[in-house]
Amino acid sequence: MRHITHMEGEAEEVILGNNATTLTFHMARALASDKALNIGRGDNIVVTAMDHACNVGPWEALARDTGAQLRRIAFGYTYDYICV
Repeated sequence: MRHITHMEGEAEEVILGNNATTLTFHMARALASDKALNIGRGDNIVVTAMDHACNVGPWEALARDTGAQLRRIAFGYTYDYICV
């Protein structure tokens, strides 16, 4: 756990995994299975147009599996407007 000390974090605050995409899939699956959240129709999952496809895939799967709607926010060249 030497790396956690170097990052100035507590062991309970750090999650290690193979890569960010795998960790994001695990997070999406955990959210989907959380009955208290009750994610489903009428809920929105928002990603940006700048997100890499590997980081959007987990949220697409969550939307597909739960009936929630995936929305992409597009940014202009000046990053000062949002289109949904």
